[in-house]
Amino acid sequence: MKPRHAAALALVGWYLMMPPIRLGTLTNGQAGYTIASSLPFSEWSNFGSFDSVQKCDGRRMMDIESAKHMLAMSHLDPSKPPDQFKSLKFTAPLLAQCIASDDPRLKAN
Repeated sequence: MKPRHAAALALVGWYLMMPPIRLGTLTNGQAGYTIASSLPFSEWSNFGSFDSVQKCDGRRMMDIESAKHMLAMSHLDPSKPPDQFKSLKFTAPLLAQCIASDDPRLKAN
């Protein structure tokens, strides 16, 4: 690899991007919250900046494990139905992605 290419790669950071939760119409026609993973990355939320994809992915995996635990805990009390927004908040990290800071998909159209 040429030194100028290595320098360019060193300048690239990584963002942990999570899709937003939006109020919308569910598949059954009712109003409710959905994870808007089909939106462009420019509309997703940045949950951290990292200097390597390995660090970003490590954080993503930690968030997934934490979300799985919190989702399981939220269903422990059968007398209380799980809150839809809270359940989606714990589900959204499963769809998170590490995106290079220079990725053109991050720019708003």
